Amino acid sequence: PVAEIESIARWDLLDEKMFSPLGNKIFELQAQQFPMLLGILLRSMVYRHANITARDMKAFRAPYETIDYKNGGSLREGTAGYGGLKYDSIKALARRAATLDPKWMLDLPYEQITAPCMGLWGKEDVFMDPVDLYRFKQDIKNAPVRLQTISEAGHLAMVDKPHAVADAILDFITEYRGIDALAKPYMGFPELLGSGHLDDFDGFWKQ
Repeated sequence: PVAEIESIARWDLLDEKMFSPLGNKIFELQAQQFPMLLGILLRSMVYRHANITARDMKAFRAPYETIDYKNGGSLREGTAGYGGLKYDSIKALARRAATLDPKWMLDLPYEQITAPCMGLWGKEDVFMDPVDLYRFKQDIKNAPVRLQTISEAGHLAMVDKPHAVADAILDFITEYRGIDALAKPYMGFPELLGSGHLDDFDGFWKQ
């Protein structure tokens, strides 16, 4: 239930089916605000603004905006290697945001969850009330649930306190899976990358 995410989700409605033939034009006009909105959103999601550096911001913007300044060109003439919006990526983000419908998420059959769960929450999060965190513990009745807050961290706790978040996750895994679960580095999903890539890394570590 984050209003800013819901506002992005509403862009998913601005397509040809609803506003034809103006749908795309309306979407594009709305999307012009996206780079500025993204910057404001990201900085308000961390406890200390300085935790998001210019390099971080560039990385966050890269999927949605062309930012190759080396190519020069003119933004006004449409030949610049920067400032161009990637509308397909913004549309994909809006579509994903639209799936985070609070009503749909509240209706999930949480009682069917049996795997151990952990809820991590940045103590200085201004987007979500801690009550939401405790609601999960109440609704997940058939599995152990650990709730853990990260001090001096906002909504993006992993940006504010990466080591604290990593330690919490590793501690959670070892509690339920044992220390052996951390014996090998995680190298991605074999079903997506093929099992062969794991053999290569096994050989590397033996060396």
